Amino acid sequence: MKQKESEGLIIGKNALREAFAAGKSLQKVFLQDSLENESLTELLKLCRKIRYPSYRYPNPNSIG
Repeated sequence: MKQKESEGLIIGKNALREAFAAGKSLQKVFLQDSLENESLTELLKLCRKIRYPSYRYPNPNSIG
């Protein structure tokens, strides 16, 4: 039973690594496409949204 559990953990870790790598490559493709089609201002707005999502970091000016 322990061998099956450890095999499952290894498969799960590999799947997470592959999903993370795929997500990174999708971000690169999206940013490359954005650089070709969007203005720099719009791209910077998008980067800020990705780096600081509003649900996690509320705007300090909106509190109170």
